[in-house]
Amino acid sequence: MSSNMLAGKIFVITGTLSVVRREFENLIAEHGGIADQRVTKNTDFLIVGERAGKTKVGRANKSVYGEKVVHATNESTVRSWMYSGIPEALR
Repeated sequence: MSSNMLAGKIFVITGTLSVVRREFENLIAEHGGIADQRVTKNTDFLIVGERAGKTKVGRANKSVYGEKVVHATNESTVRSWMYSGIPEALR
Protein backbone atom coordinates (compact mmCIF):
# COMPACT_ATOMS: atom_id res chain seq x y z
CA MET A 1 0.00 0.00 0.00
CA SER A 2 1.52 3.32 -1.06
CA SER A 3 0.70 6.95 -0.40
CA ASN A 4 2.18 10.39 -0.92
CA MET A 5 2.52 11.14 2.78
CA LEU A 6 6.29 11.67 2.45
CA ALA A 7 6.01 13.50 -0.87
CA GLY A 8 9.08 15.43 -1.88
CA LYS A 9 10.92 14.98 1.42
CA ILE A 10 14.51 13.77 1.34
CA PHE A 11 15.61 11.17 3.89
CA VAL A 12 19.09 9.91 4.76
CA ILE A 13 19.56 6.76 6.82
CA THR A 14 22.43 6.13 9.21
CA GLY A 15 22.93 3.13 11.42
CA THR A 16 21.17 -0.22 11.55
CA LEU A 17 17.40 -0.48 11.08
CA SER A 18 15.04 -3.39 11.79
CA VAL A 19 14.92 -4.16 8.06
CA VAL A 20 17.45 -4.13 5.25
CA ARG A 21 18.32 -0.54 4.32
CA ARG A 22 17.27 -0.98 0.66
CA GLU A 23 13.87 -2.27 1.80
CA PHE A 24 13.31 0.82 3.94
CA GLU A 25 14.50 3.10 1.12
CA ASN A 26 11.93 1.43 -1.13
CA LEU A 27 9.21 2.05 1.50
CA ILE A 28 10.16 5.72 1.59
CA ALA A 29 9.88 5.91 -2.20
CA GLU A 30 6.53 4.08 -2.21
CA HIS A 31 5.18 6.84 0.02
CA GLY A 32 6.51 9.68 -2.12
CA GLY A 33 9.79 10.38 -0.34
CA ILE A 34 13.33 10.29 -1.63
CA ALA A 35 16.10 8.25 0.02
CA ASP A 36 19.57 9.74 -0.36
CA GLN A 37 23.00 8.54 0.73
CA ARG A 38 24.48 11.68 2.30
CA VAL A 39 23.38 14.72 4.25
CA THR A 40 23.26 17.83 2.04
CA LYS A 41 21.51 21.19 2.04
CA ASN A 42 18.53 19.39 0.48
CA THR A 43 18.14 16.78 3.24
CA ASP A 44 14.95 17.08 5.28
CA PHE A 45 15.28 14.16 7.71
CA LEU A 46 18.07 11.95 9.05
CA ILE A 47 16.79 8.56 10.19
CA VAL A 48 19.05 7.48 13.03
CA GLY A 49 19.30 3.74 13.65
CA GLU A 50 21.44 1.75 16.06
CA ARG A 51 25.19 2.30 15.74
CA ALA A 52 24.58 5.48 13.75
CA GLY A 53 27.47 6.98 11.82
CA LYS A 54 29.03 9.92 13.62
CA THR A 55 29.80 11.72 10.35
CA LYS A 56 26.17 11.85 9.18
CA VAL A 57 24.84 12.75 12.61
CA GLY A 58 27.49 15.45 13.01
CA ARG A 59 26.78 16.88 9.58
CA ALA A 60 23.03 16.90 10.29
CA ASN A 61 23.57 18.65 13.62
CA LYS A 62 25.53 21.38 11.83
CA SER A 63 23.19 21.56 8.86
CA VAL A 64 21.25 24.74 9.18
CA TYR A 65 20.92 26.18 5.71
CA GLY A 66 19.14 29.51 5.97
CA GLU A 67 15.79 28.63 7.49
CA LYS A 68 16.11 24.89 6.82
CA VAL A 69 17.10 22.48 9.58
CA VAL A 70 17.82 18.76 9.11
CA HIS A 71 15.54 16.93 11.56
CA ALA A 72 16.77 13.75 13.23
CA THR A 73 14.14 11.05 13.64
CA ASN A 74 13.88 7.28 13.95
CA GLU A 75 12.52 4.38 11.93
CA SER A 76 9.25 3.95 13.83
CA THR A 77 8.39 7.65 13.54
CA VAL A 78 8.93 7.61 9.78
CA ARG A 79 6.78 4.47 9.51
CA SER A 80 3.93 6.28 11.29
CA TRP A 81 4.29 9.28 8.94
CA MET A 82 3.75 6.93 5.98
CA TYR A 83 0.13 6.64 7.10
CA SER A 84 -0.59 9.80 9.10
CA GLY A 85 1.64 12.31 7.30
CA ILE A 86 4.53 14.42 8.51
CA PRO A 87 3.49 16.82 11.29
CA GLU A 88 2.90 20.36 10.00
CA ALA A 89 5.61 21.79 12.26
CA LEU A 90 8.23 19.65 10.46
CA ARG A 91 7.17 20.35 6.87
